[in-house]
Amino acid sequence: MATRPTSSQHVPHAGLRGRTGARSAACLEATGRRTASVLLPLLGLLVVCFWLPVEASAQNSAPAAFPAQGGTNRGDDAEPCPEGRISEVFVDNHSIFDPASIPEDRRLTPAYRLANRIHMRTREDFIRAELLVREGDCLNPALLRESARILRAFRFIAEADVFHVPQPDGSHHVVVDTRDEWSTKLAVGIRVEDGLQFDGASMVEENFLGRGAAVGVTYLEREERREAGVLLELPRIRRSGWDLALEAGRTRVGPRFIQGFEHPFQGKVGHHAFRQWFLHSRDLYTWRIDHEDSPWSHVVLPLESGLAEMTGARRFGAPGGLLLLGGGLSREWVRTDPGYSAEGVVGADFGNREPLSKEARHPLATQLRERETTRVNLLAGIRRVEFRERRGLDALTGVQDVPVGREVQISLGPSLGASEARDAVLRLDFFGGMSGERSTLQVFGALEGRRLTGDRSGTRDILAEGHAFLYRQFPGQRASHTLLLRGAMQSGWRVEAPFQLGLGGPDGVRGISDDAIPGGRRFVLSLEDRVALSGPFPDLLDAGLTVFADMGRMYAGDVPWGRDSPVMGTVGAGLRIGFPAGSSSVIRLDLAFPVGPGTGRTPVFRIHAREWLGILDEFRSTEMEQVRRSGVRGEFPGVGTQGRRRR
Repeated sequence: MATRPTSSQHVPHAGLRGRTGARSAACLEATGRRTASVLLPLLGLLVVCFWLPVEASAQNSAPAAFPAQGGTNRGDDAEPCPEGRISEVFVDNHSIFDPASIPEDRRLTPAYRLANRIHMRTREDFIRAELLVREGDCLNPALLRESARILRAFRFIAEADVFHVPQPDGSHHVVVDTRDEWSTKLAVGIRVEDGLQFDGASMVEENFLGRGAAVGVTYLEREERREAGVLLELPRIRRSGWDLALEAGRTRVGPRFIQGFEHPFQGKVGHHAFRQWFLHSRDLYTWRIDHEDSPWSHVVLPLESGLAEMTGARRFGAPGGLLLLGGGLSREWVRTDPGYSAEGVVGADFGNREPLSKEARHPLATQLRERETTRVNLLAGIRRVEFRERRGLDALTGVQDVPVGREVQISLGPSLGASEARDAVLRLDFFGGMSGERSTLQVFGALEGRRLTGDRSGTRDILAEGHAFLYRQFPGQRASHTLLLRGAMQSGWRVEAPFQLGLGGPDGVRGISDDAIPGGRRFVLSLEDRVALSGPFPDLLDAGLTVFADMGRMYAGDVPWGRDSPVMGTVGAGLRIGFPAGSSSVIRLDLAFPVGPGTGRTPVFRIHAREWLGILDEFRSTEMEQVRRSGVRGEFPGVGTQGRRRR
């Protein structure tokens, strides 16, 4: 489990109350003829699209590799099967270490066997429920490959292979061969930055009773954040395809609760998805102050925030050429507590705070607008994405399913309510990727803004984020190298919610303190050489080294206490460990040294319980996710998967 928490940021923005049906009709009428003339035809189109049978939209466009129905390949005995039928499905669900491949080393054999004995092996019925094929189906190699990809997306499965074996009678046996990850994750957040810092700890069992359920406890203590909580994730409840997620905890100033109910797309071939999420939290928001003449290091303000959402989406077409349409309702609210005001933190000691004067609070004036908005959200997208299996990109030796192709999604979220308070949020997401034998390129981007009408007409809350990853691999006998070039940009303009970026930290320049150089527009470039080593225990774990360099620049923008910076840099080295061997899970130990003017001389040491730099896990900035307005996205990752795996 990651030491840097992202659970509250990656929850999809949302909302629906039980009484919104009647209220929505009245509010929609109040929005005026112009808005209704746009929304009503689009909503009507969505209703028609959801009722149309999938076969009608896909039967003429499905390639031979996938059936037009998008997930089944069944038929009666009279239906011809060009490649034969599946007569039986065998599941070989191995534990962490395959007993047949345990080395004859008496020093380590007890350790292998002990790990297998205490590990909760994934149950056969759970694996079977994820397969896209059954006995009696026509053989379709594309569905076998997609079934393996679906299994590999679960964070508790290290390897998965699905293949067929021809039989003398012309039928085929399908063999599902899986190997588990070590699923009991104990993570301790430690960094050496102005002394030894403890960021918290967590213990999570990610495959409870072998059914893919996650059960855990977490404790976070970093700067303004102090939070203790519990979590429960249940994927594929009773083999229904529905996922449930629950988190509850307490922050410094109040409770925090997350609940999600989601039906993700079934791999590339699924045509329906739905999600319902609810989040409510009372916590401190923190602005950094990096000025020598300031008596405070930070400014904090208690905020009550909530997000709720109900969204449905449907895909039309066949894998490799899909149209996505969706819609739903959402509600968001951000309120300040009348009993509290902004406070200044003295000397980075969050227990030592003092009230700010009216003049000292002036920089916050533009970011303290309370909001409470209900929206109707519409989503459309075009998806031309396939997947390629690649080894050694972010995982040391494990297999990654890399998306290639392109995808564009647009969402529109006009508010419902009085005419003088109307606005609309428009968001654009795009992806492009390609992957050859040794080179892989991935580009992600998002742009959103809010358009207001009435007395405060204009554009607000403009947010832009982009990430590009270029991998180049150089295989070798004793050690293989993977060069990674990463570019990232995050920017905000005229943001009316609490918002501030920092140049340092894991999302920025690694050798700079997390609190250094606050601002509103951040640009970072990283170059990393990852070396995968061949020993000393290749059957037990993967080991590798890394050397890296970062450079970045911050622009003040219009955020409170923001400031411009020169180009600042970092060089460093680290150790990467994957357990068990072949796992996609990576533990990083990095030591980064600041270089250049204005960076200081103190090195920063960090331990990460995941590979945060790359496409394997979540790479979006948590600072950007905190400030985004509610609205739909075409991502339905479900629970139990790594980061935001693209389905």
